[in-house]
Amino acid sequence: MTSRQLIDNFYIYHRFTFYYLTVLILFLVQCRFLKSKHLSAMQTRIARIVSAVAVLMLSGYIMFRNSHTVADLSVYSSGRYVIELCLRECAGILLVCAVACAVVDLAAILFDKAARLSAAAASQEACPVRAAWPVRAAAALCALLSRCRWELVFFFICLFEMYRNTVGIGGVGGTWQSAWYAMDYSMGFGSRMLIGSFLKLIHPGYLTESFVTGFLCVVMLAMSVLLAFLFGRLVRRSDKSIRTAVIFLLLLFLVGPCSPEAVAIQYTRFDTFGILFALLSVWFGVTVLPRRPLAGNLCITFFSVCMVLTHQGNFFTFYPIVLCMLLTRAFRGKDAAGLPKVPGWDLRGLLALGANFLITAAAFACMQFYGTKVFRGSKLYGSVKALSKAITKGTDINIDTSADALRYEYFSDMGTTYRSTMYGLIKNEYGYNLPLIHTALTIVFTMPAIVILLWLWKNIWKRGRSAVLPGAGKRKLSLLLRNPVTWIFLGFLFILPEFALNVDWGRWFLAAGITWFACLFIVLACDLAGARSILVRPSQYIAAHPWLTAGVLVYTATLGKFHDLTWLPLTEDALNYFKLFIH
Repeated sequence: MTSRQLIDNFYIYHRFTFYYLTVLILFLVQCRFLKSKHLSAMQTRIARIVSAVAVLMLSGYIMFRNSHTVADLSVYSSGRYVIELCLRECAGILLVCAVACAVVDLAAILFDKAARLSAAAASQEACPVRAAWPVRAAAALCALLSRCRWELVFFFICLFEMYRNTVGIGGVGGTWQSAWYAMDYSMGFGSRMLIGSFLKLIHPGYLTESFVTGFLCVVMLAMSVLLAFLFGRLVRRSDKSIRTAVIFLLLLFLVGPCSPEAVAIQYTRFDTFGILFALLSVWFGVTVLPRRPLAGNLCITFFSVCMVLTHQGNFFTFYPIVLCMLLTRAFRGKDAAGLPKVPGWDLRGLLALGANFLITAAAFACMQFYGTKVFRGSKLYGSVKALSKAITKGTDINIDTSADALRYEYFSDMGTTYRSTMYGLIKNEYGYNLPLIHTALTIVFTMPAIVILLWLWKNIWKRGRSAVLPGAGKRKLSLLLRNPVTWIFLGFLFILPEFALNVDWGRWFLAAGITWFACLFIVLACDLAGARSILVRPSQYIAAHPWLTAGVLVYTATLGKFHDLTWLPLTEDALNYFKLFIH
């Protein structure tokens, strides 16, 4: 690989790095350097609007001067090429941010005016009656935006991350799992057919690729809405003493390599639905379960089974999130008056947790050991060719790439599949070095996030140990088993069979990271064993060192996202640069 190709790849994967850098710079300029004690709030907003217009003009000039950069790349040396691309990307995001800041400040001015007019109308001082309803509507809109400001912030971050990861992504056809969108239970009770059966239910007849693509876009948007709702709820219900640390952790999760929006890189994979069903389970766990335990547990069990029917691998990747949520509820039992008990286990919560696990495990076993053999010996679908021919009759989706996937799922045993996939990775048949090299580089690059997570979980485990009932006994094993965080750690081990048996290590790193962060947020939201108190000191440190915190976020955002065999894009770049340097 030549140096120009390396530069091209680095730009393609990391061009959004410049977006984050320029957003940070503009934020600091707008909020710090234009903040003065001698200016009123209105004067400060006007000053920010003027500065935004200046940035708008400067950005437009830079973009106009460098409009030929992408059109003719051969006339530049490598160094100038990178500099020109950086300038163009910085100018582009400054342009967008300048317009956004100007609009936000203008809207704030108008909303303040509307609120004053509404107050005047309420007090019957000096407001015409005919203008009362538009004024009240504007004031109501202002109040709604104020209440949902955190949800809106996280929702737009999720949308930005989704756009960041879907640039240049193709359609549904020609992907590994495209065939399953056109398969339903009328062909037999096989594995991975839940989504295809749902599509058949809402869209009977001939299934088009455009309809499936639109459906997946709706699923991604629904996932973003659920994330925004849950994260906004967590921030609003956090005390001021820990709110800064909570916001930092949420941003670290969203912009980091393990963001749920990373599934947009290959949005046709069923990991998307695994995350969606896990989020729905958590949503019912925090809203319905405390008030109506029976209805909440039934809904959570339903989504857990749907998660496994969509893909058996979701049992190892995202189902531990559901177990963590049920476990935190079981530990935080309530008495008849609805007040928290002495820290300990609640019998009804444990029974609900056990029933959910047994039902979901039974669904997994049914799909894994029966659903994968449903077509063997069938007269209509007894071979990959016959099955593919039957699928293509009802859809225009290209399923040529799915032939191997269908063979491995329905017509091969586990040993054959392992020798064809995982053993090939170990023998470097995919053109990679040893997977351990990529894993080591991935750990090195993500070390800041790993250190933060390990420190938090260590202190949470100590809090859980101190919350064990005094009658638990003095034996270490008894104390260990009564600690609720110990069982959460055991849930983290669910992912290990995927690393041992399946080839897409990037997907398993992504799932592990999502599970670690999601369980952390669940523990903080439920305040398991007083876990929120450990964030007081980090919140103070973040407030005292904002530049270091911003640097960690920007660095984490530059790493890219986990997907399939590539681990992190930065690991591939590092290995290629090292090879180029050696040669």
